[in-house]
Amino acid sequence: AAKKTAAKKTAAKKTAAKKTAAKKSPEKPS
Repeated sequence: AAKKTAAKKTAAKKTAAKKTAAKKSPEKPS
């Protein structure tokens, strides 16, 4: 269970990083 929670947190961080990158560089949809 702990591993799943950690994985969710990691995924959330990656998603947040993608959103932040998208805001900084809107010309890159990736």
